[in-house]
Amino acid sequence: MSAKRQPVSDEEADRKIRQTIAWWNNHGELQQQIHYDAVAEPLTRVSSRQAMQILNNMGERKDRIANPTGYIRAECQRLGGGADREADAKIRRTIGWINKQAGLKEELRYCDVAGPLSQLEAQQGGRVLHNVCEKAAEIRDPAGYIMGAVRRIKGEEKPELDDKVKSTIRWWNTHGGLQQPLDYNSILVPLSQLETRDALYILAGLEGKESEVTNPTGWVCSAARKRLERVSA
Repeated sequence: MSAKRQPVSDEEADRKIRQTIAWWNNHGELQQQIHYDAVAEPLTRVSSRQAMQILNNMGERKDRIANPTGYIRAECQRLGGGADREADAKIRRTIGWINKQAGLKEELRYCDVAGPLSQLEAQQGGRVLHNVCEKAAEIRDPAGYIMGAVRRIKGEEKPELDDKVKSTIRWWNTHGGLQQPLDYNSILVPLSQLETRDALYILAGLEGKESEVTNPTGWVCSAARKRLERVSA
């Protein structure tokens, strides 16, 4: 009679996952490196057997996987290891609709962007996809556009505002008669998540309220969040 097989400890499973990811990064000839910090948590939400299966299955698909980190996170979500399966399903449906209806120059693949989008709040991710729809005709690399947008939202890349928005902020601070100047660094991220016309609409909303808005910076941030919620709903 053979000895009963002992279950693999969490420490042993983590060690094997780390070693496998290191092997892929060093020898797997992937199109991009796997970012361990981005896949560690999703991989712990599936069984160790499933985690190793996801990593091992990349061998036959590596030439088609442009973003291995996103692929791993997407596979974990598919197997029930994602933080929010309902949000994941919505991302899948939206990407499917975009590919059929938005007129992209290049197909947007779920496995390339599921990982990055899962790092955002649902409203933020929805806004990013909404922007892809609106700019479909001018976006040559939709997956790259989305990954760049995620990095900017997370603060890994400094976001930029349109020159019209910048000049409007300067005008308010110089001539607008506000009770306090607008703090550019504080309103930069909230406004950068909106379309230029929406950001300008919010800034224009200060007109006539100069005497009642004691904290213009907070007012703009709040208005930007509310606007983002409406357009992402």
